[in-house]
Amino acid sequence: MYVFNLQFATWMAYTVPPMLVNVAIAWGYLVVLFFGLPCFKKNSASSEMNKKNVSKMLRDKYNALGPMSFHELAVFVLFLMVVCLWLFRDPRFMPGWGEQIKGVKVGDSTAAMLTVVLLFVVPKDISFLYGSKCSKHRGKNFFWDLHSII
Repeated sequence: MYVFNLQFATWMAYTVPPMLVNVAIAWGYLVVLFFGLPCFKKNSASSEMNKKNVSKMLRDKYNALGPMSFHELAVFVLFLMVVCLWLFRDPRFMPGWGEQIKGVKVGDSTAAMLTVVLLFVVPKDISFLYGSKCSKHRGKNFFWDLHSII
């Protein structure tokens, strides 16, 4: 009986090429659906105006998003971290980090659980380091009676 040891990198090698083909097919379908086929299009002033309106609307929506917040950046970094941990747990071309921990069977769920714990630990914003937000509102909404009981 042959046991196939599926690693994250092996799984990615099998699934990324079909995913890219599917994304290209979906993109082509959406272009044809919303813009039509180029051979059947009429070049008119209204279609040029429509393109400009769509471009302006997309630009306005993008600008309305604003800059990335600290929390969004932290989630992005943690996502990259978990992907790297999955890729380098047992890469087979070098010793992985999973082999460095002796006596414990390390799986892909170890990296996922570490990331979940870090998602709960990482704060929403970084202003707590400056102390201004905490010192300004310190004690306002705190139940001092409860504190004295403890």
